[in-house]
Amino acid sequence: MAYLVANALGYPTNIDGEGGTGFAWGGGPQDSAAREYEVRLREAAEDPRFVPNVLILQGGQNDSLATSPDEIQTATAQTIEAARTLWPASR
Repeated sequence: MAYLVANALGYPTNIDGEGGTGFAWGGGPQDSAAREYEVRLREAAEDPRFVPNVLILQGGQNDSLATSPDEIQTATAQTIEAARTLWPASR
């Protein structure tokens, strides 16, 4: 869906959806894949050409697999803070 909207508006996109991941849940059957959103944001930031004007973080359904609501809340806050630090001018 994001591709359709971006294309209709003429916006370039970098959509990094990875099934089974979330803010706190890194994917894999036992959270063993270590692909949480913050990890993937840091990987994207390694490319100096990638500087988003707008950054949308969407997800959380897979985080229901995490056992602690506090873990999810902490991971979400850390992910948002990482995005703000990596791309301070992004909205």
